[in-house]
Parts: sequence; C-alpha cells; structure tokens
Amino acid sequence: MHDGTSGRRFTILDALVLVAATAFGLALMRETKGLPPGRVSATQGAIDLAVVYAIYYSSSMLIVWSLAAVAQAERRPRPPLGDLLRSPGFIAVASALLGVAVVALPSAGLSVLRPSTPGGTFPLALSRRLSTDVGHFVIGAALPMAFYGRWLPRRTWVDRLGWAVGLLWVALLLLYWARSYVSLLF
Repeated sequence: MHDGTSGRRFTILDALVLVAATAFGLALMRETKGLPPGRVSATQGAIDLAVVYAIYYSSSMLIVWSLAAVAQAERRPRPPLGDLLRSPGFIAVASALLGVAVVALPSAGLSVLRPSTPGGTFPLALSRRLSTDVGHFVIGAALPMAFYGRWLPRRTWVDRLGWAVGLLWVALLLLYWARSYVSLLF
C-alpha cells in the first residue's frame, strides 16, 4: 500500500499549470462581470455588497482550480490509482466537480435550447448557483471521510492543493450562509 508520503516534487510545469488555471479562472470571472449577482438593493452596505460579489465571482476561479488539482493528481509519478481515488484532496475536488456538473449542465442546456430566457444563461448559473450549491457536495464527501478519520490531507503538495480547494468551496458556502443569516437580522 502506498503511504502517501512520497509524492512528486513541485516543478515548473506544475507552476505553469496553476498559473494557466488562474488565468482561465480570471477570464471566466470577466465573463460574469456585470451580471447582477442576485438581489442587490440600493440600501446595502459596501461590505455586504463586497461579500455578495466575492461569493458569486469566486466560483469561476474555484472551478478551474478544481480542474487543475485533478489534472495535477493524475500526472506521474503518482500513487496507485486506488490510493489516489481515496485521497482526501482528490475526493474534495472530484466531489466539487461533480457538483459543478450537476448544477451547471442543466442551465447550460437550457441556455442552448432557449437563449433568450433570463436566468437561463450559463454565466448566470455559474455566478449564482455554483457558489452556493457546490459546497454541499464537498461536505457530503467529507462527512464519511471525517467519520472514519481520513479527512486530513496526505503529505503531498497535490493532495494538500485538492484539500485546500475543497475547503475553499466549503468556506464559500459558509460565507453565503453567514451573509443570509446577517441579512435576516437587519
């Protein structure tokens, strides 16, 4: 069995993949710029408005980082496939990508069938639904692993990258919940 401690070293190619993923995420973020992020009233404070925009626009960056983490985990040398598929970082980003597929693909199909439908376009689905729904998938995958005591990442940079991206999806969900709770109070 692979112990998870002997991973490959971080190389320039790995850095290039992460930089390219970041650039593509920024390009996706630019596509959703200018779209209204849900209900925004004129009386909202500057902090609340900044939180709303952070919630909705950061999902595009997390999507490409999730894809990059899966791509980096698949590069050789890597642990055996069975060990890789059970690693916490890989499970976190794979569950996030499953959530992206479940949430975004129906909206993308709807935008192809009826392109003039408001709320049915892919960038709106990307900016609204993904930021709040994908975190549930990561939590759903993390609970059984936490129950069995296997949620901490292994000692490889690839697994820690996937684990950190998964935690960012959960943090985005928690930020959305906190914003919703605070808006109910005031």
